[in-house]
Amino acid sequence: MQREKLFKYAIIFLLVLNIFSVGKLSSIENELSNQKNYINSRMDSVASEVRSASSNISNFVREEQWIAGSYSKLKLDPTSQVFTADVNWTFRELAKDDTKVFLLYKKVSEAGWERVEAKNTGGLNYTAVFELTSEENYDTQVLVESSAGEKSQQLTFVSAENLFQGVYDLNFGAYSSSTQNNGEIGWNINLVEFNGYKEPGLESFIIKYVQAELYEGDKFIGKRTFVKGEAIPEHITDWQLNGQANGKITGTIYIYFENGYVRQEVIRL
Repeated sequence: MQREKLFKYAIIFLLVLNIFSVGKLSSIENELSNQKNYINSRMDSVASEVRSASSNISNFVREEQWIAGSYSKLKLDPTSQVFTADVNWTFRELAKDDTKVFLLYKKVSEAGWERVEAKNTGGLNYTAVFELTSEENYDTQVLVESSAGEKSQQLTFVSAENLFQGVYDLNFGAYSSSTQNNGEIGWNINLVEFNGYKEPGLESFIIKYVQAELYEGDKFIGKRTFVKGEAIPEHITDWQLNGQANGKITGTIYIYFENGYVRQEVIRL
C-alpha cells in the first residue's frame, strides 16, 4: 500500500511538474514572440526613418541644383552627313539682366571644352546644338556669364560611341578546309541588321545596300557587294559577303542607308 501511495504521489508530482513546465515554456514562447514583434517593429521604424531621410536628402539636393532637368536628342542631316546633338534644359532660376547662356561640350577622351551660345525657348527653358561624331561620347555643362560673374553646372551625358549598336552588328570569320590543297583560306563577313526598335534619332537608319573595298595584303582585289538575305525572323536582316584568299584580307566596309548616310567600318579578319 505504501508503495502504491508513493507511486501515486510521484505521478501527481510529475503531472504538476509537467503542467508547470508547459506553462513556463508557453510563457517563454510568448516572451520570444513579443521580442520578435518588438524587433520587427523597430526594424520597420528604422527602415521608415532611413527612407524619410533619403527622401529629404534627395529633395534637398534637387532643390539646391541649379538645373531642374535636361535631355539630349541625336539628329542627322542627310545632306551634310553631320550628326548633331540637341541639348535641352530648364533652369530653376536665372537672372535675366545682362546674362548670356552657353553650352560647353567636349569629347570624354579630351580635356578642352568647346562652347556654343544657347537659345531661350520660353521661360527658363534653353536649348543648344553641337556637332559630334558617332565614335565618341561627350560631356556637357551649362555656363552663365553675367555682371555678377560666372556660374556653371554639369549637364547631360551624350552617348554616341555605341550609337549604331542597335542598328546593326558585324561579325568576321576565317576558316580553312581540308579539301583545299592550294593553301587558300576561306573568309566570311556577316552584317546583321536590326529592324525593330531603334534609339530616338536613329529611326530612319534602314540599310539600302552594303559594299566592301577588299585588299589581299597590299593588293587591291576589288569592290564587292554584300548579298541581302531574307528577314528571318522579321526583326533581323542578314547581309553576307564571303570568299577565299591566299593572304590576309583587309579593307573598308561601306554601309549605305536609305536616308543618304554612309557609314564606314574597318574589316577585321
